[in-house]
Amino acid sequence: MAFSSCLLQSHPFTLPRTLNLPPLSLSSKSLKPICSIPHRELLTSISASISSPSPSPPHKLPPDFTTKQLLDAISQQNDETSVLNLFYWASEHLNFKPSFYEEIIRKLGHVGSLDSMKQILEDMRVSNCRPTEGTFQIFIENYAKRGLYDEAIGVLDTMEQAFGLKPGPYTYNFLLNVLVDGEKFKLVKSVESMMFNKGVEPGVPTFNILIKALWLCLTKNHDLAIDLLHGMKNQGCRPNEHIFNILINGLCSSGKLDRALGLLKDMESSGCTRGVVTYNTLISGFIKNKRIEEAKESFDRMILERLQPNNITYNSMLYHYCRVGDIKKTADIVQTMTSNGCEPDVVTYRALIQGLCNVDRIEIAIRLLITIQMKGMALAPQTYNPLLRELFKRKKTKAAMRLFREMKEKGDPPDAFSYETVFRGLCSGGGPIGEAVDFVVEMTEKRLIPKFSTFCVLAERLCALSMEDTLVMLVERIMVTYSFSENEASMIKGFMKIHKFEDALATLGGIFNRRNPKRGY
Repeated sequence: MAFSSCLLQSHPFTLPRTLNLPPLSLSSKSLKPICSIPHRELLTSISASISSPSPSPPHKLPPDFTTKQLLDAISQQNDETSVLNLFYWASEHLNFKPSFYEEIIRKLGHVGSLDSMKQILEDMRVSNCRPTEGTFQIFIENYAKRGLYDEAIGVLDTMEQAFGLKPGPYTYNFLLNVLVDGEKFKLVKSVESMMFNKGVEPGVPTFNILIKALWLCLTKNHDLAIDLLHGMKNQGCRPNEHIFNILINGLCSSGKLDRALGLLKDMESSGCTRGVVTYNTLISGFIKNKRIEEAKESFDRMILERLQPNNITYNSMLYHYCRVGDIKKTADIVQTMTSNGCEPDVVTYRALIQGLCNVDRIEIAIRLLITIQMKGMALAPQTYNPLLRELFKRKKTKAAMRLFREMKEKGDPPDAFSYETVFRGLCSGGGPIGEAVDFVVEMTEKRLIPKFSTFCVLAERLCALSMEDTLVMLVERIMVTYSFSENEASMIKGFMKIHKFEDALATLGGIFNRRNPKRGY
């Protein structure tokens, strides 16, 4: 992956006026702004403006303290007053070093005292103590932690205007990194442009940060990610296939297929190879959005470009033909797949079983399931669920229950949809009511809640058979499983106690809908 200073746009970019980025204000309101002022007099003035000087050492330090002793003492302070008192006390001793300023500023940032940090920085300015870039990075970090990103950028102006210190690549990289971590991608683009416009030469760390920003954008902001991508091209940098694929996948996932096609053309014009992953992403996107002709065209273009389709390619095409029940076309694809050396996998068989069930060829689907099991493949619930649905639809309740129990033993554990399918089948198939009751108990033991509309069917049958006590038991289990409040449970129990079961069920359904309206109870 080759990257250079051409990563982003070459045209001049200035910060929008609406940003109103504030410089780091250095107020000398209570200070004498004369650089030649004696250091001790200056510190006395600062301590008077911030807090009263401590009459005795705030920490057990000897007058001839070492650097390590002072730094250890600073690290043990937990509030602004203690930090400043220690600073004042230490500054009156001959072995106070300018490097201590940075540690005091860092500690003030740790305890959240931005104003005092700026006050100490002003002391450094008027006493001709030149800060390092690391000092300003402490300000950038602390502003960013508090979400003050405009102020963090304003630190760059303070460095140049108040201290004559030109920010270098390390400071820009530090700022870019905190902006990326805060997902302030527009500000990332602005600061990157400032960096280039001021002639600061980026290095490998800069490009790593910008690539990190690009990849985060791919999942958060496709438009901005495309802007960054075009910036790379405009600067003469060629984004590689991996970056294009991630962006194309993001666009396909969000249904922006035309923009994804535009990027496919960009890949060609950029001289970037379009591989199997690229086409698989497009084909899958077209299939999911029912743009079948374009999926076929992409498949054909793959072949023309001498790319070998793989299982993912064939499975995407199978998904469509199985969904619409085109068994002939499905068989042709499986034949082509195997002749080209691609062995059907679990996804292939899942699609085939779904297709067979859709055209009412359940006997063949069951034989295919047995074949898969003989191959030793571990099957997911999605493979069994279409068969369960069709068996219950044919009133083959015993066969469906055998398949469900077999699923628990041989495949992955049944999912919520498996349980709902079985429960609906038991309630509507006219089978033994005791089996449906036991199944609700099993569901609640697994912290699953039966679909309310189906549960109402069971409730009606229980009331018709004068099995109200069983209904009360099931409702109570559901309320415990779904963590009903004491008031909610009390209201429903009250209705059931006076045999107003319709009111109890209506209240139960209302609570379900309020808690999870999308499920469609």
